Amino acid sequence: MEVLTTYSNYRDFKQALDNEMYGAVESFVKIGYLLQYAEETNIISEGGYNTVNEFARAEYGIDATQVSRFINIHKR
Repeated sequence: MEVLTTYSNYRDFKQALDNEMYGAVESFVKIGYLLQYAEETNIISEGGYNTVNEFARAEYGIDATQVSRFINIHKR
């Protein structure tokens, strides 16, 4: 993790926040893609899982509603 910074002006603060928000959006889309991929293939069976929801719950504590939300974000 990088060192946290204080900002002396709005422009620098806004640019830093814009960058983080954009990165977060990209991460949500990628997570949705990966979960959808797991749902549509048998890749998670190598880990002993039968469904994407079973996998997400066991590995990340994500419930079926959250899995669905991530996948829908990716689809949009």
